[in-house]
Amino acid sequence: MKKYLIFGFVILALSSCKKDEKEEVVETPSVTTEGIYVLNEGNFLANNASLSYINSNNELSIDPFFDKNGVGLGDVLQSFVAYDGKGFAVLNNSGKVEVFSLSDFSSVGTINAISYPRYIVDGGNGKLYLSSGSMAGQVLVVNPSTLIVENTITVGNGPERMLVRNGKLFVCNSGGYIQDNTVSVIDLATNTVTNTITVGDRPIDIDVDAAGNIWVMCQGKTVYNDDFTEIIEETQGRLVRINSSTLAVTGNETVGSVGQHPSILEISADGNTLFYVNGNVYAFSTTTADLPGTVWMSGNVGSLDVRGNGEVWISSVSNYVDPSVVSRYSSNGTLLNQFTVGLGTNGVVFN
Repeated sequence: MKKYLIFGFVILALSSCKKDEKEEVVETPSVTTEGIYVLNEGNFLANNASLSYINSNNELSIDPFFDKNGVGLGDVLQSFVAYDGKGFAVLNNSGKVEVFSLSDFSSVGTINAISYPRYIVDGGNGKLYLSSGSMAGQVLVVNPSTLIVENTITVGNGPERMLVRNGKLFVCNSGGYIQDNTVSVIDLATNTVTNTITVGDRPIDIDVDAAGNIWVMCQGKTVYNDDFTEIIEETQGRLVRINSSTLAVTGNETVGSVGQHPSILEISADGNTLFYVNGNVYAFSTTTADLPGTVWMSGNVGSLDVRGNGEVWISSVSNYVDPSVVSRYSSNGTLLNQFTVGLGTNGVVFN
């Protein structure tokens, strides 16, 4: 089988790389409206979620929101978006969005009483869009200036990650506590659902390649008996390709085997290589889609994000006792440095 890699290096070399730089931990770093934000879930019910910040000098502050405001963000940091000088941090178990100034982390306000909030994105139309719901799902239209939810759009069950493309919002309906296998398509001009695309069971992540194809990673479902002691049905993960103009499904391939549940989908900086996690980190060419692709890194990871300059940022799998470690790699696979951050890192956002 052909192998397609964005990076020309031997995976074993990663373990022998030395850090070129060491992290510098400071309580009050030099802050601008630009920076790197590390999302740390924290322990469930412990209200110890944090958003670590790394500036252009590689100075790290583990929890600058707490340092500035004297209180933590809340319980289970799920997602984050930076918009117009403000940061919007989605706290899943707290049912809220904390909003703060990007310039100094001072609190601006809170959007409260949200049922099971998940992921937030910039719609490119002056509004933010927030997926919510552990079963029947909604996408909330948020005014980022007034912090008011202006509209509610009904989508599928358990909406998760979303993607903005060609004036449309693509929403992965993962099923939440029940089941779903669809992607809802919302017209951002009218805030209405115009299409529902059937993909695979439990679509969990979504991205777009250089050619404009939309890719959806579907985990596959697991169905238990009434007392949750036995699995009675399980399906394979699938990777689905959608034409972003016609909305036609142009590819639908299985990923892994029954019992495995792939997660995390990330596009390379040039848009020609997709990464996904299924026990190992895999990479494959979007032009040939030669699944399963090539093992890019052995072992599971907590999160994987690609920066616009080609850097790959990977977090360790958290045990929710010890702080997570985030590793920063150059585009050719050189380990540049590592950062010890908060508990339960689930992603990195570049602004």
